Amino acid sequence: MAQEPGLAAPYAIAAAYCADLLEAGGSDWLNLLVLLLVWDTLKFVLIGPISLLKLIAARVREAVARRRMKRALLSDGVERFDEPALVSLHC
Repeated sequence: MAQEPGLAAPYAIAAAYCADLLEAGGSDWLNLLVLLLVWDTLKFVLIGPISLLKLIAARVREAVARRRMKRALLSDGVERFDEPALVSLHC
């Protein structure tokens, strides 16, 4: 599954740039910055697939709920009905 670089790419590029500066004799505090940027890169790389799986699970639950509602309405003798719209209970 190929993914676009998305939000992780700038962090990875910045980490590589800071690591290059560090190797070229830069200040030691750049180690901390490189560590922080790599950590943020990993977080963005991992959250993409996780959020996609959560979205798929939510869509499956919604489809199951619609199917159950349709079956319940048909078993109650309702012959024609429109798909239920989302209605806010708070006015």
